[in-house]
Amino acid sequence: MLPELSYQFGLIITSGLLESAFLLWWQSKQVPTQNIRKWLDILLISGIIAIIAARIVHVWFINYRYFSAYPSDIWDIWYGGLNWQSGLIAGLTAILILARHQNINLAPLSDGIALCLPLWMLHGWWACRYGGCGYSTALGEDNHSTWLVGYLPDQFGDVWLRYEWQILGMAFALCIWLIIGSFTVTNRFQGKRLGYTLILIGVAMLALSLGRDDLVTTRIGTHGTRWLDILVISLGVLWLRWGTNNDKITSEIAGV
Repeated sequence: MLPELSYQFGLIITSGLLESAFLLWWQSKQVPTQNIRKWLDILLISGIIAIIAARIVHVWFINYRYFSAYPSDIWDIWYGGLNWQSGLIAGLTAILILARHQNINLAPLSDGIALCLPLWMLHGWWACRYGGCGYSTALGEDNHSTWLVGYLPDQFGDVWLRYEWQILGMAFALCIWLIIGSFTVTNRFQGKRLGYTLILIGVAMLALSLGRDDLVTTRIGTHGTRWLDILVISLGVLWLRWGTNNDKITSEIAGV
């Protein structure tokens, strides 16, 4: 069964959402023709779709072994338990379709999202440090280095000596945010920043998955989330392929 949840998890996630909302507002001000209300409407609907998709994949694809043993925990979404890759893919698909329907220029909106994604990643890893997710393999008392090591909980609330994997995740996220932020400040790669963000996040998460010890279902001989990390990287490459000509992608997905 799931342990009692610390209030820090919810506070950290909420602060990440508020900071991201501010960044989106700031990005919309850089393009006076854009309507921030339409942006927020699209992101709100897409966010709900993303959460639903992320929970379904987390339960049925990533952690099926756990939830088949504790089916009553399926609805305890306040513990986290969201697969970020599937949520990201579903959310971006919804954004593409809704942006097309609302006649929204996708390039500045995607650039705003590119600036927010590393920030969400940073807060997600930060929250995981308190919520017991994204943790590394437990260590013996004497068989480890003394750097980046601490007593950290797992998803069952058991505390073991582990490497500070969440701190590494936060460091990766901060580096990605600084890179995309530099593109934004210097006004480079307009319309393509989301592609770079997806590639960098996918590579970082793929690397971090090599040391994780979450209870995750194996798919085709490897950690289930690694296939989704590869899919995120592939989407980033596709985004760069089209660049600012995202109307073509939008039209194909929306079927118009």
